Amino acid sequence: GRDNHVIKLREAYGRVASASAQSSNRQQSEAVIVSGDAGAGKSLLVEMGLREYVVKTKEGFFVSGKYCQLQSRSPYAAIVESFTDLVDLIVQEGGEALLKVREAMKRELGPNTKIMVSLIPNLSRLTGEEYHHTIGLQGGKLFFLFKRLCRAFLRAVSMSGHPIVMLIDDIQWAERQSLEVLEAILS
Repeated sequence: GRDNHVIKLREAYGRVASASAQSSNRQQSEAVIVSGDAGAGKSLLVEMGLREYVVKTKEGFFVSGKYCQLQSRSPYAAIVESFTDLVDLIVQEGGEALLKVREAMKRELGPNTKIMVSLIPNLSRLTGEEYHHTIGLQGGKLFFLFKRLCRAFLRAVSMSGHPIVMLIDDIQWAERQSLEVLEAILS
């Protein structure tokens, strides 16, 4: 049972990692949905079957975020949580990977870096700058820009040759905007 599921997860990761290794300009994304009854061990399956594999191979980054039914969290909570994890991993790795991501972020985000850091403060660890002012965009404009900037940030990170596994747990509790951002990331 579980071994077949782990194999499928690793095969999906292998396809993305292979595309990443062949070309730093070629981005490939793939979604794998793990479904089942509450308490069936879905999160544990992904954690044990894929996180350990990604960490052991040292090829990519494994990050996660979780939506909660009973907590009223800010919009994009699990996305922000996973991006925060990603920044921490990049900073921990340091060296050439950190420099590559920093340069790619400057190129990909450009003047919009401050907007992204305002939404995800931990990104200041990569940019070296902090932004403490309010964003001049609101509503639909900010939402549209956030979707674009999430894609640009992930593109910048993946250009370092590290595929990204992003586990979003309990996605059924995500608000509509988060689902749209995740859809944009995958397209």
